[in-house]
Amino acid sequence: MTNSLRLAVVVALCLTASLQAQQVQCSLVANSASFEPGLPEPGALATVFCAGIRTVSGIVVAPTFSPLPQQLSGVTILINDYYVAPILAVANLGDRQQVNFQVPYERLLAPKSTLQVLTYDASAGAQNSARIDNLDYPKTGGFFADASGFAFARRVADGSWVTPQNPAQVGDSIAVLGTGFGKTYPPKPVGFPAPPNLAFLGNMDFLVPGTEYNLSQPLRVLNVGPRAAKVSSIGLAPGYLGVDHIVFDVPDGAGSGNVDLNLQAGSTVCGPPPITAGCHFTPSNTSNTVKLPVR
Repeated sequence: MTNSLRLAVVVALCLTASLQAQQVQCSLVANSASFEPGLPEPGALATVFCAGIRTVSGIVVAPTFSPLPQQLSGVTILINDYYVAPILAVANLGDRQQVNFQVPYERLLAPKSTLQVLTYDASAGAQNSARIDNLDYPKTGGFFADASGFAFARRVADGSWVTPQNPAQVGDSIAVLGTGFGKTYPPKPVGFPAPPNLAFLGNMDFLVPGTEYNLSQPLRVLNVGPRAAKVSSIGLAPGYLGVDHIVFDVPDGAGSGNVDLNLQAGSTVCGPPPITAGCHFTPSNTSNTVKLPVR
């Protein structure tokens, strides 16, 4: 091999490596609270994890939440090839980047969706994209938690946050925050926060503790410690953007200290008629587990 040919090969290899290094690669789309894989229902918050996004340094948050921008730090999210998602934040965490966005209503156009991350670096005049196909719905929705794993939960009576220094008590009505808990009526606003007073209510398909059913049916159960909680409402949290809440009563027997809280989706299972034994709940999916301080 001549020296000139060797040089051409080296240059070609270097150019190939440079082009590969500049490519954006995205590996996971998930619920922003639980990081359960999939693309949630419209109005929910989602996160896509990527590598190779060079248009952001540190964490860049949307300058306004009313409305959310459709491009931030040179990043655009497309759902089903054509529909732009509002973006909350873009973060460069060193070895990876993530984009937090709100799912638009075009998510409903197909049972499984596609997502594209488009980036444009104005300083380099470079444009890149990455694509993830066949995105299904996460199964349960997820709860937000702080760095120590404690749920973001408030007392309904006075709005105070539940913390280890200010724990909940049995019988307290608590609103716990999450996202992706299902569609609401009216539909969740996309790109704007929910009004502070208008109720966006969801499907009350929750098991009622202490009751039995004579038919098999899909249900959800909110577990607080070893007990199922009585849920009084579910829907979009007033004044928040893309954030749901579940309002429940802390059940007797939940325990004390930092108890586990999670949401299970499943169904009641009953024997064939005539039913001689009570129905029981069989879970099929469980959300992320967060901690709720209880006294």
